[in-house]
Amino acid sequence: MVLITGGPVGILIATALWILVSRNLEWVSVTGIARLMTDGLSSPRFSAWRLSIQRLVNYLMGGRQMSIAGLNNLHNGWLDVAYSNGIVPFGVRLASHVSHSRRIWHVLRDATRPVRALMFSYPIAALLGGFATEPVIDASSPYFAAPCFTLGFAAALGQIE
Repeated sequence: MVLITGGPVGILIATALWILVSRNLEWVSVTGIARLMTDGLSSPRFSAWRLSIQRLVNYLMGGRQMSIAGLNNLHNGWLDVAYSNGIVPFGVRLASHVSHSRRIWHVLRDATRPVRALMFSYPIAALLGGFATEPVIDASSPYFAAPCFTLGFAAALGQIE
């Protein structure tokens, strides 16, 4: 019964929050959300992502050598690692994040603890949103520590028997 009522309630709450945020806060107009709504997938950022994936095989060691549509960063936490440091660190970071996906899914789908799942969905959404839209800040301890903490928290909460 919890899953039947929890889904529609969650959708209604998310919709209400989206309307509240999009109509009342100025920051939405300067974020990637506004850019995506106006430019769509034809923005330079998405072009740079596509180019970096295509050119990654030519620049396996990174070093910020490839041309990425005139941008200084790819504005993607995973691709920026490949752009700066090469394919091996990119693969390690991606594998680390993917390896936690089963536990994250387990926590988010736990019908016996819906409040915990809801509260955990916020840092996961922030983590994924940050990695999908922001550049890697080279040698930034907080930017490295945040996903480590969040994914470690997922591992602790999502112990799968």
